[in-house]
Amino acid sequence: MTLPNNPSFPLQLIQKTIEQGAVYLTSDTSFSFAGITPHLPLSTSQQLALNLCLSNTPLMVIQGVPSSGKTRLAQVLVRGLIEQQKRILILTHHPETKSAYQTLPVVPFPLSSSQNYDTWLREQLQQQYLGKLPMDFLPVHLLPDSLLKQLRSPQKLEKWLHILQDKHPTGGEINFLLSAEFLQASEARLNLLAYRLQKLVPLLQQQLWLHQQPAQLSQEAAIAITEQIRQQASIPILGTVSEFLQPQYQELRQTFDCIVVEEAEYLSWEQLFMIAGVAQKLILLGNFPLNLSFPNRTNYSQSPPLAWLGEFLLPTYRYQLTEQFRLHSTIAKPVFESLYNQRIRTQPQSDILTLPQLTARLQWQDVRGTPVEKENPWEGKRVLKLMSALGATRSTQMGILAFTDAQRDWLCNHCPPEFSNVSIGSFADWIGKERRMLLVSCVGEPENLTEANLAIALTRASDYLILFGDYQLWSDRVSPMQDLLRQSELQREREVSLL
Repeated sequence: MTLPNNPSFPLQLIQKTIEQGAVYLTSDTSFSFAGITPHLPLSTSQQLALNLCLSNTPLMVIQGVPSSGKTRLAQVLVRGLIEQQKRILILTHHPETKSAYQTLPVVPFPLSSSQNYDTWLREQLQQQYLGKLPMDFLPVHLLPDSLLKQLRSPQKLEKWLHILQDKHPTGGEINFLLSAEFLQASEARLNLLAYRLQKLVPLLQQQLWLHQQPAQLSQEAAIAITEQIRQQASIPILGTVSEFLQPQYQELRQTFDCIVVEEAEYLSWEQLFMIAGVAQKLILLGNFPLNLSFPNRTNYSQSPPLAWLGEFLLPTYRYQLTEQFRLHSTIAKPVFESLYNQRIRTQPQSDILTLPQLTARLQWQDVRGTPVEKENPWEGKRVLKLMSALGATRSTQMGILAFTDAQRDWLCNHCPPEFSNVSIGSFADWIGKERRMLLVSCVGEPENLTEANLAIALTRASDYLILFGDYQLWSDRVSPMQDLLRQSELQREREVSLL
């Protein structure tokens, strides 16, 4: 590997580990961040991982199975670094994963935006910050008024101030106009609101004026303020790895105080080197290797980067989350044993769904004699039949995952309207989602099923996981599913009809 001049510390650490084996870089206090008080509850293991991320290490690899809390950990870390005014880049592999960062205290710049960074920052300045001044305050002697609050948006203020100032209507006339705005309000309630509006005209005028000022900001002033914010403030940047590495974002590839990469198991070595090269501190979060054979240190390019780093970095730079918080214990044991070589602990759940009509939490519904096709209506009907038996009141708790897009589309087209809240999708549609119950339609060629897709299918349900398919077919054909089929906890059922 050829490094650029003055390579970053994360890049130096990766290079020295490749060339020399596990090494330790001299501590540098610039890698350390202040402590963070989590805004979300963390387990003891997650808190330890957070402390390691804040320590004076230029690189930290956090591995964990699905539902072990990697995204929660990243959310706490990112929010804390925003409060410390750090320059942060948040990257994911799947676009759907970015939704976990839409509620940050500072609106992140989305790399998927069609605008360049300066234009977006200028619009955010005018719309999100200057354009959202508090306008709901009242004199201290007045009690809050829910109807009055509804009239205090900028558009409503312009309308009602025009009525109050230009026409000078009587209280009865205002009452009449308000009755069209609030159809359910009583006459006495409207009289009180009309009285308050007349008394508060000066205050409402001032609030409208405050709102209008940002819109009157000159272009030159907006550009000047934008440049100051860009140089001094820390607006987080959010996107996928592929988006960040596109040529149009070349100007954003300056040194970041911290780069957080979720789903880092999908990184290539080239992507890792490019990202590490612009990071003062690099945090990689990703899944355990799926029964990966032991990697070779010198032939690093033959192994996924995250798995290789998790094996050969010093323990100072890596940590494993070995507990999961989503799957019921009776599902977690056979599922995780079939996917991973590691032993996974299951944290007890306080709220567990129990359905008497289902005899087991992990089931295989055997649908014999089905052809190996991308769409199977017979199997789809079995899925919808069980869904109907569980009842429409459970629709928000249920989901359906199909192994093929064709089967997904068939299920969507034939799903009864009363089950419109049921989430139906294929593997990519279920990234970052979970439901209490998941019905899985195992349609297609077993040889085409990847370990990564199987891991998605088996870890999206918390309380019930029901799989549908030809048991004999999936047992005979080589696929990652075979380890699960051999688990004794998997209950096999077959529908029997008397003709």
